[in-house]
Amino acid sequence: DSRVGQLKSEAWQGLGAEADAWFNSPHRDLNDRTPLGVAAISDDEYVRAHRLLTERIREFELARAQKQKKGAALGDVVSFARTKYAEQKAGLWIRGVHPRLQARPEDYIVDETTRDVCLRLIDPKVDISRFRRKRA
Repeated sequence: DSRVGQLKSEAWQGLGAEADAWFNSPHRDLNDRTPLGVAAISDDEYVRAHRLLTERIREFELARAQKQKKGAALGDVVSFARTKYAEQKAGLWIRGVHPRLQARPEDYIVDETTRDVCLRLIDPKVDISRFRRKRA
């Protein structure tokens, strides 16, 4: 059926490898039915499944962006730590629980703000502006 094919195509495009699991799993918002099963019923049911897919793609893209932001911020701190400490000590600093953070820096860092906190823990006089990224 064309509705099922369209939903599959959009799921693969938006979710990549996660698509199969998404459209073959029962969802509470679809009365514990699968999106493919619901989409095959009628145009109205297809709209419900498609709305759920749109929400999942938005969540997926947000999580991917957050992961990229965390990766860039953590990379900055790791690189900076390596300029201030020997390689082994830098690794221990990143992976060890820091008393001021009450967490491991690699877990604490999620964005530029938490990156800056960690940079200042390594060197309170650090010029944070050198780590600013240009916005696209």
